Amino acid sequence: QNINDRSMRGTRDSELGIGVYSDKNMVDSIMNGIPTKVSQFVQNFRLRLWQEHLGIPDIRTMYQEYRDTVSDDIYGKLFLGVAKKNTEILNKAFPYMPQDAITKIQEFKNRENVGARYVEELSGVQGTLIQYPLRFLENDLEVLRHSISDHLFQ
Repeated sequence: QNINDRSMRGTRDSELGIGVYSDKNMVDSIMNGIPTKVSQFVQNFRLRLWQEHLGIPDIRTMYQEYRDTVSDDIYGKLFLGVAKKNTEILNKAFPYMPQDAITKIQEFKNRENVGARYVEELSGVQGTLIQYPLRFLENDLEVLRHSISDHLFQ
């Protein structure tokens, strides 16, 4: 996996390189509403990744509900649903973590350290997905640019 400053800016992609052998064992699947055959190896690999990232212990049962692997339900309801829930829990437990609700430097400075109250809720985090904070300090970007520039070139 290639996760670095460039890929985490939100305007570029991350990279993942894998090699897959040609599997002759095909199984029934659905893609974008169209019944199709897919490699059993690739399908099992996909389900293992989903299980890890979504934190779903019995992925095969879940897969029966979400058979169409490229449907809007997979991304919108399943992946974004888990990411949103995890992000809400983590934002409460770690109020100083960058998050979309903090759009100005002063809001960040005024954060009360209330995280200890929410430590028990961390058990509700499911898998590894979160929503990346794309709006963090967005209303003070110009101030930040000048501040960093002044600091670097003193």
